[in-house]
Amino acid sequence: MPTRQRKSVVKPSRWKSVLVLVAVVAMVYILIAGDHGLIRLWQTDEDLREWETRVQELQAHNDSLRTVLQKLEIDLDYIEKVAREEYGMAKKDERVYRIRRSLPEEE
Repeated sequence: MPTRQRKSVVKPSRWKSVLVLVAVVAMVYILIAGDHGLIRLWQTDEDLREWETRVQELQAHNDSLRTVLQKLEIDLDYIEKVAREEYGMAKKDERVYRIRRSLPEEE
């Protein structure tokens, strides 16, 4: 008598459950780690905050440079101060003494 092999029959409801589980896992992965996922969103938000801080620093620096430029255009006392300190200039018949700072002695 020939032996019959028993066929493995998987119930359709079990396949549906497996497919739903795989789909849910895939969606969660895409939501968290995808190109536009939460991790990338958090990184982008952090980068944005860093760039905003840098922009504020550069704007403050620009403002200070504009102030210096305005002073150089109209303030004669400031122009004289810069000429003396930055360029070592002196008035006529005036002597400039330069004092060298000594380096700390090494032990």
